[in-house]
Amino acid sequence: MDKERRIEAGLRPEVGGHGYSSIVVMDFCRELLSRAFRELFPIDMGMSGLLINPSMPCTFSSNQEILAIVEPMILELERKLEATHNSH
Repeated sequence: MDKERRIEAGLRPEVGGHGYSSIVVMDFCRELLSRAFRELFPIDMGMSGLLINPSMPCTFSSNQEILAIVEPMILELERKLEATHNSH
């Protein structure tokens, strides 16, 4: 999907802008889940989650905490992708 279409779909901000970025969400979820699968608790993600949500915790102590964060982010990404697919 080209950049303009991703901007229109809300999957990325305007060039130089701030806002939702599907790439940031996917990278964050991938890294967090990778650490969880390896049972590297507590998982310290530093400030990386704050780019997605300013109230995001930096440290995760359990799979339940991770699921509570990751599931809504994936559902939002799926919704945006489905809307893009359905509009074209």
